[in-house]
Amino acid sequence: MNKTRYKNCTIILVLLCLSSMALLPMVFGENTPGTSTGPTQTPNADFYLYNTPSYQYALANSQVSSTIKLYSLNSFTGTVSLTATYPTGWSGSFTPPSTNLKANSASSSALSVTVPSSATAGKYTVTVTGTSGSTTHSATVTVQVISATLSPNPTTTNRPQAGATINQ
Repeated sequence: MNKTRYKNCTIILVLLCLSSMALLPMVFGENTPGTSTGPTQTPNADFYLYNTPSYQYALANSQVSSTIKLYSLNSFTGTVSLTATYPTGWSGSFTPPSTNLKANSASSSALSVTVPSSATAGKYTVTVTGTSGSTTHSATVTVQVISATLSPNPTTTNRPQAGATINQ
């Protein structure tokens, strides 16, 4: 058994663990606390939004719902207001229409979209926009309107008439 080979593997694993914990520079004397080697980049605070489900089927004169999920990134804090752009004749609302995100947390809002009775079969896009100050992010909800004609009083039936003989 080659002990040197296993010792090298151990050293590599330790170095990988240290680098993943951002301690490797400190082990080798770089960026030790109290010293400066130049400007340090910190990621900008921001938020992320997406919706689920992002693709839905609907009939004309119906409603669909989607959950808009918001996440704080890099300690973002602030109020995110939600708006939507709908196809002509469509409408909708958010509950709640804005949410206060705290640092590194998540929140959600329910979007209810009303598909008008005039909607014809096809794909439609609802664009959801979250705004906080000058920061905006968008996501889309695709609604596939399917054609279905339902008649409450059908003119023909497939049942036998009274007194009919059924051949087997």
